[in-house]
Amino acid sequence: MKTTQSSIQTILTKNIILVAMVSLGLWSLVWVQAEYSAFKANSEVLRENYIKEERKLLKTEIGYVVTYIKYMLGQTEIRLKYNIQEQTENAHRIATNIYYQNKSSKSPHEIKKMIKDALRPVRFNSGRGYHFAIDLDGVTELFADKPEQEGKDVLTIQGGDGQFVTKDLIALTQKKGQGFYQYSWSKPFKEGNRHPKIVYVKLFEPLGWVLGTGEYLEDVKEKVQKEVLQRIVTLRYGDEGYFFGSTYGGQPLFSNGKITKGEDSIRDLTDPNGIKIIQEQQRVVKNKGAGFVNYSWKKLESSAPSPKTSYVQGIAEWEWTIGAGVYTDSIENIIANNKTVLKANLINKILKSAVVLVLLFAFVFFWARHISNQVKTGISLFSNFFKDASSHSAKINTSDLYFVEFRDIANFANTMLETRKQTDDELRKSEERYRRLTENAKDMIYRMSLPDGNYEYASPAAEEIFGYTPEEFYNSSLLIQNVIHPNWHDYFDKQWKLLLDGNLPPTYEYQIIHKSGKIRWINQRNVLIKNESGQPIAIEGIATDVTERKNSEE
Repeated sequence: MKTTQSSIQTILTKNIILVAMVSLGLWSLVWVQAEYSAFKANSEVLRENYIKEERKLLKTEIGYVVTYIKYMLGQTEIRLKYNIQEQTENAHRIATNIYYQNKSSKSPHEIKKMIKDALRPVRFNSGRGYHFAIDLDGVTELFADKPEQEGKDVLTIQGGDGQFVTKDLIALTQKKGQGFYQYSWSKPFKEGNRHPKIVYVKLFEPLGWVLGTGEYLEDVKEKVQKEVLQRIVTLRYGDEGYFFGSTYGGQPLFSNGKITKGEDSIRDLTDPNGIKIIQEQQRVVKNKGAGFVNYSWKKLESSAPSPKTSYVQGIAEWEWTIGAGVYTDSIENIIANNKTVLKANLINKILKSAVVLVLLFAFVFFWARHISNQVKTGISLFSNFFKDASSHSAKINTSDLYFVEFRDIANFANTMLETRKQTDDELRKSEERYRRLTENAKDMIYRMSLPDGNYEYASPAAEEIFGYTPEEFYNSSLLIQNVIHPNWHDYFDKQWKLLLDGNLPPTYEYQIIHKSGKIRWINQRNVLIKNESGQPIAIEGIATDVTERKNSEE
């Protein structure tokens, strides 16, 4: 059978053209796939960043609202106390003025009547507030809201929590002259007698009265809540963001710029997927205090539901849930537009690539022919060189070699002997450098043969650290035992055994007796050297004088 033989030139030309075509085809596929993968990855990153930024915005905006509510919540009792204290002080000033204006011309009974007539009609806090006066014996002198109670003994009256309110007020004014007092009391048109109330009283010494007024915390809270709703219902963020709120019981408070307090319950409000929106918000608030809730809801300008994420936070003191949300599908429109643009760009680039591919194919064909000719020329020159090199030691002339690889082979042959000589020189210089480093080191560097324990090498620092010259170390295998402090013999023997067993720690410290008789501390680091069969043959290590450090530590 006849074997067909091909030249390097022919094979190289065919293979270059084949590789070029396959490479271009694969590159095109990889390029398209890479473009689409990059699009998908960028879209996902864009989506994640959008949602992350929107959630961050929601938390920030809700934080502002909650901070404002918390501030107003904290102002409830402050405003109440300020108000009733001011009203009591006004009543006290009126009573004081009437008393001193008339004490010389009128009887105490007439002055009392004048003061009561002046204070009885006074109303404040939308008509809820009025003044009262009790004498120090517990008899009501003034009860502006219920005149029929005047003249009655109220000393034994108890509040909703069982406290004797009148006794406590009298005791407070007798001890401090004035002050606040909180108790539980009945409230008009409300059930029970456990409605928190705060009063401010002040002793009117000329008549021995306890003057005061009070306010229910509930009334002030409702007023503050109304102010809060009127403020936050007007707040906006972004282009169309708004806030909403409801009670823990599912009663609406406000939404999208409108106060909805008092309207029908929204506790069972459900999205198209069956999610109980308000109940889910309450679950998050009660379990975590704040968090995100995902559901679907229709946009203002559309009847179709869209995915939405809301951030809600609870106001436990008022049992309110405050929230704000964003529609997460807004980013999808941007991604869809990007996808359309990507498709158009891909088609345009594919058409351009086809034209480039034809031109590139022609270029590759002629380039392959040129390269194959250069290879043929290079091999011919290299063959002639080896023929000449077999008879005499002539260097390869690299100027006639076109390919770098051929020139590299030629240069390697030319420099091989020179490299060997340079290597020997470098080795000698390296040994000299390491010898100088070892001899000039402040630490003692050594090598000890095993199992006899004789020193093969000890650096000159041995004399400074131990007081013995390297020659003295070479001539005595027991020298190291002689210089070890007696208190450390057992420790050193233990370290020696650990070393031979391969369990020696990387460093350890002990005391020696210097040749001069001084006691010094040594830090020693050893390495166990083994032969190819795993048998210990030597110890290499470094010994450092750490006496100054040890003394400093002590």
